[in-house]
Parts: sequence; structure tokens; C-alpha cells
Amino acid sequence: MTPWLLNENDPSDEPVSALPKAESETESVVNPEIERRTIAAQIAQKIEEQIVAGTWTEILPGKRTLAAHYGVNVKTCAVALELLEYRGRISSGHAGRGRTIIHSKNEGPSRAAHSQRLLIMHPSHSILGSEDTRLLHEFEALWKRPGGEVAWAGVNFPRYQRTRPVLQDLIKRHSADALLLYAPTEDWSRQAADLLPFYQIGGPYYADVPISLGSYSIEDEVSNVVRHLRSLGHQRILIPNESLSERIKASVIKGLKEGNDQACLQGSWEDYCPDFTESIPEVWNDYWKKAFSKLKPSAVIIFEDKHLLSLYGFCYTNGIKIPRDLSVICMSYEPIFEWCQPKPTMLRYPLKSAAAHFQQWIKGGLKPIGKKFFPLHMIDGESISHFHGKHHPAKPGGV
Repeated sequence: MTPWLLNENDPSDEPVSALPKAESETESVVNPEIERRTIAAQIAQKIEEQIVAGTWTEILPGKRTLAAHYGVNVKTCAVALELLEYRGRISSGHAGRGRTIIHSKNEGPSRAAHSQRLLIMHPSHSILGSEDTRLLHEFEALWKRPGGEVAWAGVNFPRYQRTRPVLQDLIKRHSADALLLYAPTEDWSRQAADLLPFYQIGGPYYADVPISLGSYSIEDEVSNVVRHLRSLGHQRILIPNESLSERIKASVIKGLKEGNDQACLQGSWEDYCPDFTESIPEVWNDYWKKAFSKLKPSAVIIFEDKHLLSLYGFCYTNGIKIPRDLSVICMSYEPIFEWCQPKPTMLRYPLKSAAAHFQQWIKGGLKPIGKKFFPLHMIDGESISHFHGKHHPAKPGGV
């Protein structure tokens, strides 16, 4: 599994790489209510900083006083106080009474950032690969190095329609001071930005949300792989999709079409990125049969580890030789696949560069540092070859 691939390019990217415009640009119209909540989150952070600095030690001034102090309207300040209440920093509000500032037994007014607790939230509906796990443990070690604490929580991000109360409960349950979200859905990013400092690894995001994100550009990387395969003579390139959102699927298709304005040899470009919706091994075998029968691909680009295993098994069962009849590239790296015959060509996420970006976020006081897209490194294998004009053999009862 490589959740970080679920990223989209964005018009507000830092100049770390020349990224083309993406589908998300046309959908990032700022909602005034969302804008207000984002300002409220900034005000909440400023109030919390002044609490830590000792400006207020016992009772917080009322919302009207605070609104005048920060130059915002009372409604915005009320939302900021609500956020601080959810974080457990202040008591509930009562008419005519100020809110009491709450300090935990491990935290005084001058609590250092390095003693805070980071909550790492990762997908619970998919198995993390060894590279994914290695990356998260590296981030955990960086947070703990100066004395911080770390908690873990598996979350089925797509399951929840009302994200905010679930996130608030997790924050309270784990006494979290900051969040690390691994491949969340868009709304989880938005709610995290409102509640606590957060860092995101992969996953889609909204352009108007202040973010610290490390990932790679899916459109650019797919384009690079497709360009390489076309240089070897491959035109019918299949990219099956199980869990990509519609916007990210659109980015994949754009990468597939990159540099080729001609019509497909057969069907449409969308046909070459079919939806394999059920994550069941037996069903995927049927998916492969239908796709190969209809499109007769000479190359397949795979996103997840389990999909590579499924494809290798399908090819073995149906007498399709890799790479003689079919070239295969996996967009993620898994060390155990070095044992496969033939060894697959894989793309590897640069763990050291990603860790350095995360460390930059920590050293910057957990403030948003923008998006950073890292190029993937191709690990050469034995699963790709030149296309010689022959498609895989059709087998009775098979393809």
C-alpha cells in the first residue's frame, strides 16, 4: 500500500517543482464559513501561545475583549474559544463567567513543544507495507528524540461522513497536541487544520487549508512511467484503480494521456483506468480477465502491493509471460518483492527527504510549511521489456 500517492497538484504549491494545473484547482472555491473557521483556528493558536507565554494564567478574558484584542468579529472569536475547549485548554463557557485555563499534570503554562504528544493516524482499512511502516516509525523517532510522546490510531477515513466529532474524540482520548495524518480524505485534513497543528503524508487536500504536506505528484510520476513505457513501444497501458477518488483518477488519466493527443488504439482513455471496486482476490481475477480480453494491454502500471501479487498470479495461471508478453511497473516499493521472479520494476519514495521535511515542520514550531513533492526513484527490475508487436496469448477458459 502507498497511501501517499493519493495527492493532487495544486495552484498554490511552493516552487519546489514545476507542477501543472490539476483538477482540484477548479474545485477549490473558498466557502466563507470555511474561511471563517480557518481564521478562528489561527486565533485559537494565538490565544494558546499567549497562555503558554504566561500572558493569561488562570481566567481567560471574555470573547468580546479577545475579539477586540485580535481585531476579529465576536463570532469568529467564539469559534476559536470552542476549539480551545475541544482541545481541553479551557473550561466550558457560562454566561457572566470567564473561562478557566486548564493545565494538565504534565503541562504548565511554559510547557515546551518537545514534550507534546503526537497522534499518528493511519488507514485501518488497508495493510501498511513495510516501507510505509518504516516511514511512520522514522517520523515517530524524530518526534520522540527531544522527549515528545507518540500515540497511534488506525482510522477508516472514508467511512465517516461527520468527521469532526470523531476527530475531536480521538484528540481527547489520546491527549494529543499535534496530529500526523497518513493518507486521509479531504475533510479530515480540513478538520485537523481547525483543531490542532498537523502534518500530512499523502492524501488529497483543499487549496485553502494551511497545510504541511510531504508527498509526490501522482500526475507527474504516472507521466514519467508512461513516457518510459512508450519509449519501449508500449501503447496499450492499463492502470487499474481500486480506491482512487474521482479527482485523483482524473490526474492518473491525464498522466496516461501525457504527450499523446491521439485517440486510443482501442476504447477510450478512461477504459485504460478501469475501476476494480471490490478488494477480494477472486473478484480481481475476474477483473483481470475482462480487462485483458477487452483492451489487450502490453503493459500494466500497478499502485498497490496486493495488486502486483494478483497480477502475477493471473499471468501465471493464464500463461502470460512477464516481461515477454506483458511489462509491469509497480508505483510502490516493497523489499520482499525483490524475491519475485521476475523481479518487478518498482518506484521508491525517498524516505530521507520526507523525514527531513517533517523535521523542518517540528523545528518551525509546528506551523504550516506548505507542500513538498518528492520525485520517486525507479528501482530497476526484470519485469519490463520492449514491445515487439505481439500481445499475450489467449487461453481457453482464461483471457
